[in-house]
Amino acid sequence: MRIIIISIFVFLGSLPQNLFAKHDSLSLGLIEKYPPFSYEELDVPCGIYVRQLRAISEKLGITLSYEFLPLQQALRKTKNGHLDGIVGVVYRSERAVFLDYLLNAPLGEVTVSLYTLHRKYNLDELIKEKAIMAAKSGFFLSDDLHQLLRTKKIDLYRFSDIASVIELMKKGRIQGIIHTDSEVDLKSSNSIELYKSNEILSSEATYLSFSKHIRLEKEMLVSKIKNLLTNNPSLIKGLKDECS
Repeated sequence: MRIIIISIFVFLGSLPQNLFAKHDSLSLGLIEKYPPFSYEELDVPCGIYVRQLRAISEKLGITLSYEFLPLQQALRKTKNGHLDGIVGVVYRSERAVFLDYLLNAPLGEVTVSLYTLHRKYNLDELIKEKAIMAAKSGFFLSDDLHQLLRTKKIDLYRFSDIASVIELMKKGRIQGIIHTDSEVDLKSSNSIELYKSNEILSSEATYLSFSKHIRLEKEMLVSKIKNLLTNNPSLIKGLKDECS
């Protein structure tokens, strides 16, 4: 009997530690500092995506845990199996290799605009002036916009910190910022007001996506969410950011 007990102990010990854990939860990544969609205010989770996750969780009676991360880190963690999915990402073919998008149930929409320092400009005005523009590192331009800038030979400076770009704009070395409306603070920390153009350069839907390599025991939860949003898309529509 002692040998049997030891054998069972060794066998159990060789299995993944979380195999016998409860599988009524999914761990998801939210893009940090991304109002009004996902952000924290005084350590309180805020944003439209947070409310949408809460609505799904309450309807299905499941736990959806999440953490706020930079987009590229959330993508890496999902690709490597450390997260079950990401909330609020736009579709990209290279991401679809490891992400399963719920394309029939978009969460929201992100719009891209032009921001300038001294007055409002439209894109054509800056193109005519052969201006230098900036966009955040890792930020994807739409195919049409990317082709337009290349054709017109417009230089695009990539930045990681908007404060540094503001300084370059004050010195006249950068004339415009191209970015999503939700990520550019119109009243920056430098107390410099940025002007938003009257035109929307592009618009894209955002989606809930899951890892294509999600653990087998969690696939049922993903299937429940897919069925819920397919049959009841109004559940997540029209929800507002409670913190704003």
